[in-house]
Amino acid sequence: MKRAVAYLRRNRIITHPESVTVDGVGIVSQPVFELASHDVVDLGAAILEALQHSRDDVPHPAQAEWGKIGEPVLKAAKVKSWRTFATSAKYVHVRLETNRVVFTPTENLGPRGGFADLPAKERSCVPAAADVGAALLAAFEDAV
Repeated sequence: MKRAVAYLRRNRIITHPESVTVDGVGIVSQPVFELASHDVVDLGAAILEALQHSRDDVPHPAQAEWGKIGEPVLKAAKVKSWRTFATSAKYVHVRLETNRVVFTPTENLGPRGGFADLPAKERSCVPAAADVGAALLAAFEDAV
């Protein structure tokens, strides 16, 4: 399954592929996109591209590498710490299923609590850039 994530923080959206390690852990993959939150077509195109870069069975990072995994996201957000970033971010999981892109908004539980899925608010659309961008923005409205 192809996966991506999207964060909304300060009217900017950061999205990237999510790859799954051989141990089943989702990790940040490249490329990381940082976009204005008002450009629906560009948002949709970035999500669709991120989904294409998602991989399964990537090598599991060594313990010493975990601190660096999220650095591309922090760099795109222009912050130095996860705490600063996560305090005010909204987060949406994205996955590609056959011919549908599915968006699951989350609840922000804080820098230590992470993000909890809100499956009752899940939505989907066809994999067309404008539809994907609009559905992503709607999913961010559902995120808390």
